[in-house]
Amino acid sequence: MKPTIEERMQRQIGLTTKYNELFDIIVTTVETSMEVTATNPAENQWDATTELVGVNVICNDTQYNTITVYVNDIAATMNPQIGVVNIGIDGGIDESLHNVPRAIRRTVTGLIDDIYDAVDAWINDNE
Repeated sequence: MKPTIEERMQRQIGLTTKYNELFDIIVTTVETSMEVTATNPAENQWDATTELVGVNVICNDTQYNTITVYVNDIAATMNPQIGVVNIGIDGGIDESLHNVPRAIRRTVTGLIDDIYDAVDAWINDNE
């Protein structure tokens, strides 16, 4: 194999390993925070649902938007999505919350705080 191709391959293997480590950490964090066991409807997705909140965790296998966490209001019949958290492989987090009902606000913000804590711990362990 040509050296530059092998270097590229090794770099991609390293990134894929990091993507999956972070994916596992976020899925585990969601399960722990929500006190449920997530299901795996697709190879790059895990879903966790309680009586109030539903969460989809998707691994995008990209450096800048590695993991996307969608937060949904189970009671909503129209536009159930109330939050999106995008996590990059470097630990950057971009969150967007909108129209979070008061009844589930603490649950949602607690979950997002737990995600921040897990990502911070992962970044600190990798430094």
